[in-house]
Amino acid sequence: MQLPPRIRAVPPPSICAPVLGRILPGKAATVLAVGTLVLALLLTLLTIDRAPAARAAETADVVSIAGWELGNFRSSNGEIVYCLEPGGRMPAGAQREPAIVTELPGFWTTSFDPTGWSGAVSSAAAGGEVIRRMNYLLSVHGGTREPRAAAAVQLAVWLVRPDPGTDAWMQHHISWAEAHGAADIVQRARALASEAVANAVPVRVEAPGALTLRADDGFRSGGLAYPSGTTSVTIAGARFSDGSTTKAIAGGAAGTVAWRVDLHAEGWERKRVVTAEGTWTRSSRQWPDSLRLHPPTVDAQQRLGAGIGPGEARADGRFEPASLEHDERFEPVLTTRVQQIDLTRDRDRFADTVTLGVAEGSNPWPWRMRKGEIEHAPVRAEGTVYGPFAQAPAETERVPDGAPVAARAELLASRGPGEYEASADSAPDESGYYVWVWRIRGERQPESVRTVGLIDPDYRFQDRFGMPEEQHRVATALRWGTRISADGLSWDRRTFRDRVTVELQHGVWLRDDAGQRIPARIRLTAYGSEQRPERRSEAPTAAPELATALVEVGGPGTVESEPMELPHGTRGWVTVQACLRQEDQDPRAVGAFEDWCDDYGVPDETAEIALPSIRTEAQARALVGDGIRDRAIVEGTVPAGTEIDFTFYLEPRAGEPKFDESWRTKRDANGALLRWTASELETLSAEARCLAQPVGRTAAISISEAGRFDSPELSARSAGTGYWVETATAPGDEPGAPRVELHRGECGLEAERTIIGAEAEELPAVVQADALPRTGAAPGWTAVGAGSALVLGAAILVLRSVRRRGGVRRRSEARPTAP
Repeated sequence: MQLPPRIRAVPPPSICAPVLGRILPGKAATVLAVGTLVLALLLTLLTIDRAPAARAAETADVVSIAGWELGNFRSSNGEIVYCLEPGGRMPAGAQREPAIVTELPGFWTTSFDPTGWSGAVSSAAAGGEVIRRMNYLLSVHGGTREPRAAAAVQLAVWLVRPDPGTDAWMQHHISWAEAHGAADIVQRARALASEAVANAVPVRVEAPGALTLRADDGFRSGGLAYPSGTTSVTIAGARFSDGSTTKAIAGGAAGTVAWRVDLHAEGWERKRVVTAEGTWTRSSRQWPDSLRLHPPTVDAQQRLGAGIGPGEARADGRFEPASLEHDERFEPVLTTRVQQIDLTRDRDRFADTVTLGVAEGSNPWPWRMRKGEIEHAPVRAEGTVYGPFAQAPAETERVPDGAPVAARAELLASRGPGEYEASADSAPDESGYYVWVWRIRGERQPESVRTVGLIDPDYRFQDRFGMPEEQHRVATALRWGTRISADGLSWDRRTFRDRVTVELQHGVWLRDDAGQRIPARIRLTAYGSEQRPERRSEAPTAAPELATALVEVGGPGTVESEPMELPHGTRGWVTVQACLRQEDQDPRAVGAFEDWCDDYGVPDETAEIALPSIRTEAQARALVGDGIRDRAIVEGTVPAGTEIDFTFYLEPRAGEPKFDESWRTKRDANGALLRWTASELETLSAEARCLAQPVGRTAAISISEAGRFDSPELSARSAGTGYWVETATAPGDEPGAPRVELHRGECGLEAERTIIGAEAEELPAVVQADALPRTGAAPGWTAVGAGSALVLGAAILVLRSVRRRGGVRRRSEARPTAP
């Protein structure tokens, strides 16, 4: 084999180790050389392995540093190898078959070389990190064919095997190289050694990551994330989406598998734990703490080695279990508002609208699926109604001590969050303010919830006392008696007052925020009636309202109204009804009092409008041509300015002439006399027939007090029977207004009848009672004439006397007469 020019054919004095001793001058040197050679041959013979023949390694890429050669060898199998023992002897002999080793034995030797080194060199056995770093250097950089690079690799191999027994040798040769033009090799060797220390580190194959559980949908579903290298996963407390609890993972890639939980399937539960486990396998590139050793056949010679390269570390393991714990314990809360603020005593129940939910930060309300429908965990809430209070209670955190309890209610919320309607076990029987307070207590929950602790047994929730939206109001019940305070009502005395005596019933008189009784307003309404009104609960629909007044009462007692004035022209009867209605109240008092009215027609609230009572006595008989009169008898109160006039109605008879209002006969257009017909009169009622033919009306006479008053005289113009009708009027309510009729008599009364006889045309003959018809000659005419004259004179006197007794004296005007 032809060696490169820089490499001598004989083994160099030092590429791995120096020759023993120094070359001495002259004979002594020769003797020493021969002795050394003999010793070397003897040692060689003593250390030759009797194993199969092997060839020695050859120098390959070396650098001579002032006579000290440094580089690599080529083994007998052609592999580039390096010396593994700093200061060791030259590997002049053959090498055995290479083997992979994890440890180098220790060595001791003495050496000398051209650098001037002479002395002992030793090292302990090396393994572990030293072998790993050598493997790195020899595998990554040992294949170089550049001599200076090879020299740096050789020096770096020695640098990664430090030992106190080699420190002096190493320092000596490094200094030699730095002093003889090879400082770059030293610098590069040190860099390579540092590189090996940094990169050739033991690789610990650990789990590729961790299993991660994620919960969604209130812990009813989720995902299990696994890293690459996972081979299988299992889950407890849940199931994968296919219903299994174990799943093999193929391909080695990271991923996620879904899981689901059927919470509360076997009954309400507080906690659920989902645990995931799994297996993994992992491979990793690493630098093994091994190298290929070319052992010498001569034990004392240098050992040569080559790298085996990186390796793959594979490990199988189990993941640390991953767990999620879900706590279903929750904290229910509620808000409330009354369904109706104002309640009617003894009728309306206390009722509340309760809205349930969960507290901020609480878990959701537990639920489960049953027969395809959602079923929520039941929650019991308890409500208490406190009252009555005279004044709306102030809002406080706690219920005041001694607060009266009016009613209780219980609500079992089985539909989860939302609104519920709750009613108490009774209705209010007293007026006042009432307020709800609701509670949720852990120890009062249904057994299925309480025993598993879904709600903490010590949990307490209570809303505030006196919240405005939680208050009812039961109106104050007032009753009263009333009495008209009037000395008497008449046509021109129409003003009166009313006294109202108020009593409180069934509770308290409501008070305002300042603690004062809320005043109530009672409306007094005066109704008119032609007849004395009958007592009843409501006024008749047709009853006219004549006057109203409001009285305000602030507590039990008697109040008097302002004056109430009846309209002008009111007659008949007046009755007052007192009512308390919401529309009459101050806006702040609306709803604070029960609506109520006393009866219509209460005797103490009823009065008659006093009007004069008038009856008449007509002249009974008269003859045609005589004057006729009527007489009014007036009793009672007479309004100022009262006047009475009298109308005479001549009774119509079939076949008799018709008369106008001036007692003149009526004629048709042809001048023919108009007469009453039987058929015409048959269509008339008795009253209409009586009033069918007014023939005269007197002038009105003024009266100012009770008494007897004769009418002005009318002249009788025809015979027949007639009836007087008197009419009393009073002034209108304003000057110039038409007069108002106070009274009108009834036509056809017997006391109002006047019979008018026809005027006598001749007197009947006066015959002696005992006279008998004369027979024979007649008496003489003188005697007859004288007797006739006497009889006629006497008859006239008698007739005039009768007329005076049957008639009424003529007057120029009416005046009271003695009764």
